[in-house]
Amino acid sequence: VKSYPNKTKLVVRVPLIPSVTLYQENITAIADKLRELEVSECALLPFNPMGRHSYPPLGREPYDLPKRWLTPDETNMALEWFTSSFDCGNVYLWPQ
Repeated sequence: VKSYPNKTKLVVRVPLIPSVTLYQENITAIADKLRELEVSECALLPFNPMGRHSYPPLGREPYDLPKRWLTPDETNMALEWFTSSFDCGNVYLWPQ
């Protein structure tokens, strides 16, 4: 990111997956690293469990991830954790 100033707009997308990435230590570490890299825009992606249904017709094994959506409280908590460490840019939930 630092090597290509003003040449490319980089939007980092961070998946919020229950029991995988949705831990305060993980979210704040990601935010700290992105701040260090001078990333100016980040989208948080609440987990969508719907993709698991497309695997069997494709001959693939379903992945071992949660079968539920994030709650609004979990999403807001992750956004709060992230923005408490990443204070140098635009952070939003995607899709909005």
